[in-house]
Amino acid sequence: MANRWGTETIKRLATATPVAHDFDTDTLKLGLMATAYNPNTAFSTSLSWADVSASEASGTGYVAGGITVPSPAITVVQANSFGRVWAATTAYAVGDVVRPNANTNGHLYMCVTAGTSGGTEPTAGNWPTVSGKDSPTDGTVVWTEIGASITKFSSGNVVSPSLSLTGIQYGWIYDDQNATASNKSLICLLDFGSQKTWTSTVVTFTPDANLGWVFLTPS
Repeated sequence: MANRWGTETIKRLATATPVAHDFDTDTLKLGLMATAYNPNTAFSTSLSWADVSASEASGTGYVAGGITVPSPAITVVQANSFGRVWAATTAYAVGDVVRPNANTNGHLYMCVTAGTSGGTEPTAGNWPTVSGKDSPTDGTVVWTEIGASITKFSSGNVVSPSLSLTGIQYGWIYDDQNATASNKSLICLLDFGSQKTWTSTVVTFTPDANLGWVFLTPS
């Protein structure tokens, strides 16, 4: 069955005319953004490739329009099947998602205050089962309940040709199926964490094993 999501659904952006996506047949691409690109300045109004293509990177080996994203897919993962379980004395960043370990309860939890987990797993009563409720502090981490499942957008590894590019921190995965740039909907923004420089290098972009490129939780 084809999965059809509009860009505004993936990134919670609003548009009067949502665009449907058929991930079974559409060609998706990863377009890399140049050094000066700042997603914070216009993120709320960037809906299509036309909105960001002027900021696309250029360099040896990189073809304008980006790199094809193989085998895109949307998958619903139930909490008790989620692959990342809570671990003791582990550093967690904001946005990390876990399920309880010994106290599996059919719920997932996202880190909302970064820190290091405690030496002992929170008790069953300290894993809240009310949507959006924060847990008591776990070491220096605070978790919030995010539902009984997540819906993740993922793909195979995106592998570039040999690239020579400087200062690349961001990329957009977008739907390249339509003929005009204004109809090529943005799917999700990738942040590589810091500016990367590649010199005659084949680069592999790998989605998170559990969260893919981006995920949604039940509303």
